[in-house]
Amino acid sequence: MKLINCGRRKSTSHTWKVSKLTFALLTVVFLEVNAQGIAQSKVTYSGKKVKLETVFREIKKQSGMSFFYNLSDLENKLLASVDLKNIPLEEALKIVLKDQNLTFSINGRTVFIKEKSKEANEKPKETKGLNSSLFIDTKGRITNEAGEPVLASVVVKGTKKGTPTNKDGYFTLQGVDDDATLVISAGNIETLEVKVNGQKNLSIVGVKTKINSLDEVQVAVVSTGYQELIKDRTGGSATTIKDVDKTPFTSITSMLAGKVAGMDAITTNGAPGAAADIRIRGSNSISGNLEPLWVVDGLPLQSGVMSIQGINSGNIQQSILDHGIGALAPTDIESITVLRDAASTAIYGSRAANGVIVIKTKSGTAGKVVVNYQGNFAVSSAPKMKAFNFMNAEQKVDHELALAEQFNLSSELGQPAWLRSDWKKGLISTEDYRARIQELKNVNTNWFDEIYRVGFNQNHNLSLRGGSDKLSFYGSMGITNQKGALISNQYNQYNISSKIGYRPHKNVTVNFTIRGSYRESKNHSSEVDPFKYAVFANPYEKAYNDDGSYAWDQTWLSLNKSHLNHNSNEYNTFNIIRELKESYKKDIASDLSSQLDLTWRITPELKGEVYGSFTYSTLNNETGASPNTYASYINFPFATAFAPPYEVPAEYNKGYLKSGFGRSPAYSLRAGFDYKKDISNLHFFDVYLGAEITDKRNWNSSFKLPMYDFNNNLGGFPDFPWNPILNSGLTQNIGSLSSYLYGGQDRTGSLFGAFSYTYDDRYVINANLRFDGSSTIDPKNRFVPLWSVSGRWNLHNEKFIKNWIPDFVSEFAFRGVYGFTGNINKSALPYAYIRLTNRSYDNEYTAGMVSYPNPSIKWEKKEERSVGLDFSFFRNRFGGMINYYNNVTHDVLGDVFNLPNSYGVPHLAMNIHSIKNEGVELNLNFRVKFKKDLLWIASFNAARNTNRILSGPYPSPLDWNDPSNSTRNIFGGIPSATNIQGYPLGTIFGYQYAGVNPSTGNVEVVLSEESRNMYAEVKNIPIDEVPTVWGLNVNPGGFTDYRTQWLNRSMVKLGSSSPSYTGGFTSTFNWKKLELRTSFSYAVGHLIRKFDERDFTISNSPGQAAGIYTSRLNRRMDVLNRWLVPGDITNVPAITTNEDAYTYYLTSDKFQKGDYLDLREIALTYNLNKSFVRKIGAQSAQIGLQAQNLFVLTGAEAVDVTTRNAFGYPRTKMYLLNLLLSF
Repeated sequence: MKLINCGRRKSTSHTWKVSKLTFALLTVVFLEVNAQGIAQSKVTYSGKKVKLETVFREIKKQSGMSFFYNLSDLENKLLASVDLKNIPLEEALKIVLKDQNLTFSINGRTVFIKEKSKEANEKPKETKGLNSSLFIDTKGRITNEAGEPVLASVVVKGTKKGTPTNKDGYFTLQGVDDDATLVISAGNIETLEVKVNGQKNLSIVGVKTKINSLDEVQVAVVSTGYQELIKDRTGGSATTIKDVDKTPFTSITSMLAGKVAGMDAITTNGAPGAAADIRIRGSNSISGNLEPLWVVDGLPLQSGVMSIQGINSGNIQQSILDHGIGALAPTDIESITVLRDAASTAIYGSRAANGVIVIKTKSGTAGKVVVNYQGNFAVSSAPKMKAFNFMNAEQKVDHELALAEQFNLSSELGQPAWLRSDWKKGLISTEDYRARIQELKNVNTNWFDEIYRVGFNQNHNLSLRGGSDKLSFYGSMGITNQKGALISNQYNQYNISSKIGYRPHKNVTVNFTIRGSYRESKNHSSEVDPFKYAVFANPYEKAYNDDGSYAWDQTWLSLNKSHLNHNSNEYNTFNIIRELKESYKKDIASDLSSQLDLTWRITPELKGEVYGSFTYSTLNNETGASPNTYASYINFPFATAFAPPYEVPAEYNKGYLKSGFGRSPAYSLRAGFDYKKDISNLHFFDVYLGAEITDKRNWNSSFKLPMYDFNNNLGGFPDFPWNPILNSGLTQNIGSLSSYLYGGQDRTGSLFGAFSYTYDDRYVINANLRFDGSSTIDPKNRFVPLWSVSGRWNLHNEKFIKNWIPDFVSEFAFRGVYGFTGNINKSALPYAYIRLTNRSYDNEYTAGMVSYPNPSIKWEKKEERSVGLDFSFFRNRFGGMINYYNNVTHDVLGDVFNLPNSYGVPHLAMNIHSIKNEGVELNLNFRVKFKKDLLWIASFNAARNTNRILSGPYPSPLDWNDPSNSTRNIFGGIPSATNIQGYPLGTIFGYQYAGVNPSTGNVEVVLSEESRNMYAEVKNIPIDEVPTVWGLNVNPGGFTDYRTQWLNRSMVKLGSSSPSYTGGFTSTFNWKKLELRTSFSYAVGHLIRKFDERDFTISNSPGQAAGIYTSRLNRRMDVLNRWLVPGDITNVPAITTNEDAYTYYLTSDKFQKGDYLDLREIALTYNLNKSFVRKIGAQSAQIGLQAQNLFVLTGAEAVDVTTRNAFGYPRTKMYLLNLLLSF
């Protein structure tokens, strides 16, 4: 695509033009502060041979009035000429309608246009008898001031008869009194009443949009992806988010944080292109997918290409690149609806256990072509570490010298200790020693300033929409460019979409959509984490030499300055900046999708529809490094061919390249019939029946070149001279080139139906049923029925409410749901999975990975029970909802260890767990008008979730723990992997910290009664003589392994990594043309790791856990208060040269409360006056300033507490200039 190949000159020119336009608009803002607005009651317009409809549209723009007329009345109505100059509205209308056989009337802010003949023939209402009413079928279309269709509820005043408009703004009502009044309402428009006056074809144009609608509002119409349902006729809980494109987040998932009660959006990584993890009503699986199902324009989204890393790790949704929703541009989204319970999600069956998120994209509209430009420019700040009190160069040098003096060591520490050792040995003079020590103190490198920068982001989107009643269209093109704070970070995204709607017949609608997306992420491939390096690298190390060349870090790697993770060969030229600039990792994802929808209104009650989509996705990744870099060195597969400690010759460190390619074609087909019947305006039936099939295939391949020249794009293999040792190494390591081919297929077939009955718009019953079958489930367990039943009581429609307090109660409804949804856990399969390598034995290829067949695998099935209350008072000025749910997921798949030998495998995935999620959700919406021009709109949501494993194979932490297995050692830093019966998922187990022993300087923990009794029994002493605390490094004797046999029984539950409470708050103030918006999110009730350098520094030497090695790198000032001599009272333990269990055991002092309140965004926008905007050829314009991630209120000590971790790539503060133009 041409979009991808954007030259630098063209981009610069475009940026300059936008900058000039922005400057011009800013100038306009200041110029119009003292300007006088045109009086709303005066009209100015001139033209020749113009249509009446054109004149009305221009008068509407100048006066703010809405026009109501029959389209047929205006056919062939032309004005030879018209010349209005500052004429009052009524006088202008009289001039325009003169000699047109038309008349007008004004009611409030609406102008009604009628033919004179019709008006003359109308009888006065009071002479019309009871039986003289005429009933007609009427239809029409509703549009707003911008000519865009309005999604609203159309109800006959004084009755229950009503219908929602469709996505194009059309509605149809049957059997309506010809003199009836229609009430048109929605959450984002001002309620309007319109008289039918016997007209069968209505055009309601210029409907007023409210000054600002709630970002989050319980709207009158709920989209389930399959159906558009009036909210009062559904028994489920759903929240719809409008104005998605107001907030320029690159990631849709990140934008949802704090927006919906019961939905937790966790941004675990602040790097450009990172996606948030979404959890709706807790975690419902142990090893399966926890993400909700995304539905776009009626069809479930097919995820992106699964990479080999995703296959091995089981997690394929860590970034926008391989997250299917990442291919959709946020600016193309009309609305997002979050479905929480089985009332709406059960119809999606086996994919709905984690909730469903329904996205409606923008469509074309009948009317003039509207062109919109939306863009923003942003700068992001570099992360800082000032709050963590690390040592400067002088302090760190003195600290190392003190340790060298205390322990008489050198190699275990850094450069100051080495210089001291050389001085002590007489290798350097005292004068030279002191000079070089002072030189180290003077360096004081700030590594954050060296490897981080101020980032620059820009987003541009251009769209157009328009058309006629027959043919409408929408098209958009978007570009995103993000230069991250890290010098090697960059993310680019290009989107293009087109949607065409065609009505070949009044009862037939055809929509065709095509979208393309190209996403590119560039980063380093350094084996060293740059963020960790910036924190812990010694400040006395240099980034550059005096001549500008790279300086070599002498202390980062290991005790022998060059430890590799697979051998001990030397590498002495490490520089983090060179690693970031001369190693790279590039991922390119692309998606091309098309969708065709056909809707046929067979009868007024029966509608048939067919949806079909095809998506082709690719994922390319390249990883490589230039010659002589550490990344190249450590990825040289033949390094062990050289006997240590000799350095690998430079001629064999010639860079490397690893390339992978994946592709995935997928299609979905759905067909259904929707029957709606309204009987006597009292009984309403809605029946939907459908079928769906999906098919997705994956192919992946990869290869690696151990030598690669990036300048000439040449790669190859090393040419070793003949040598038995070298050739042996070549043979042994050829398999590590990791070449592979992989393919897979996933197919599903489904039958489903939905039934709804409503009596008098007061009592509602809904039911859903779905049969799903999947190729990833063994045939005997393949098909499963999933269903739900729900009900609703609209108390606000009871006569005693409507008659007594109609203005006080706008909505008051109870609802309840019971049903089942499912989840397919693809971490285990019913068939064997074997990955062959290029190694062979006895002329047969050997397997690199084997997964044994498991035919007993079946669906994970969630039983859902929930009740709720929807309420709204004072004409919807205050409202909200309250939900309570109690869900249990049965047959949850999880690994079972320590199996009998008869199983043939040490562990196996089995459907023997069950998980309970129980919680309460609250949402409150406020709308307060202080004076004529000042409006405050606010939305607050809160949710509490408690999670517990009801059944499983491990009733106790000791039953599950396996100290020899790092992935199952709950005492050794893997707290989130536990699945113990009776405890929540993510429970953190450890020891209760008791402080530092003043006599020994060792950390002590609290002994449980069980441990104390065991000690008394082994030592044969009374229980009163057993201490209540114990040192982690003290062996009591009497046990073969005192830690696993005795001390571990003092382990307790420390807390959970999952918050108990989550939510958010959004506030918007509108004053005239200004809008101030703030958005917060929060999480309370969970633990995160403390920021402790003893836990986060690199592993300096295999098998070494002594505290002395931590001081090789930079440390916090707290270590200066460590225990030194008996009698010291401190909470910092002694530094030791022996193994220290405290460095790797989990104790309560290593955790902290992770509670936070996060200011997600604050934005100020200004709508320019139309009279000024027209001078630059636009219809409307808006500019704004915005800040994201500005601050977080928390008591936790962490780099970015919102990532739910003390350490990691943080989000950066971002400052944006936003611009919106409409032509």
